[in-house]
Amino acid sequence: QVYLALVCIFWPWKTHEINLLDILSSVLLLTVVTALNSFMPPSEWKGDHEVVMWFFLASIFAVNIFMIGFLVFQLFRKGPSGLFGNRYPYRKTMEEFATELRTISSNISTTEEASLVT
Repeated sequence: QVYLALVCIFWPWKTHEINLLDILSSVLLLTVVTALNSFMPPSEWKGDHEVVMWFFLASIFAVNIFMIGFLVFQLFRKGPSGLFGNRYPYRKTMEEFATELRTISSNISTTEEASLVT
């Protein structure tokens, strides 16, 4: 559950699709593991319990198959060397990006010069 919370907060993977796949798979797997524990006595909730477990298992497979299909679709659309995920700069023109990069670079060089003097 801690891993799932961290993935939801930080989105560590390069693309949104992989982050969503990781989150959805973890949630569904956690639900199945929580509900289906082999060390528990047999459930008194007979037929419906099995239906719920098969639904969650099918959901895990459906999400993974959808994501694999989406990946194959994107590979055919963009090609194997296509750009996937979010690219930086987000909604910025090249002039804005160049200005931002120039400012950052000058701040770094000023900081390095100051640290060399002291």
